[in-house]
Amino acid sequence: MADIASAYINALIQHEEALRDLYQVFSEVLPAKNAKFWAKMSLEEDMHAEVMIGLAMKYEQGKVRFRRTAFRLEDILASVEWVKQAAISVRHHPITPTTAKKMALERERDRIEHSFFEVFAGDSPEICKDFEELHQHTEKHLRMIEKML
Repeated sequence: MADIASAYINALIQHEEALRDLYQVFSEVLPAKNAKFWAKMSLEEDMHAEVMIGLAMKYEQGKVRFRRTAFRLEDILASVEWVKQAAISVRHHPITPTTAKKMALERERDRIEHSFFEVFAGDSPEICKDFEELHQHTEKHLRMIEKML
């Protein structure tokens, strides 16, 4: 179980980092009026990755439990790869701001619909706060992107 848990956790960290990189590319290649928005989104994804890394450390220390999820590890890894390829593609073949927003909206919705952050379980107030913040930030991202469309 530990190997499976570590694989899920690492894939989720990679997913946050891939989104961070994609949003950073958006901030660099899209019109200047969108740059600040995407730079902020990138920074927040970086913070999500840091929280996930912290939760991974707590998992290793036995402070949080891994919970079997409804989504498959392969689905997370496929999404990571898709996001990485999208970042490469966008850098070389610029897209419209609307297309960027639709791409981001799809990724943010996936994380909520598949409850990506529910792979951890814990009872301490600190850990519950981490889970809640990850979920709230993702919902906030979803609302921000929807508002821009």
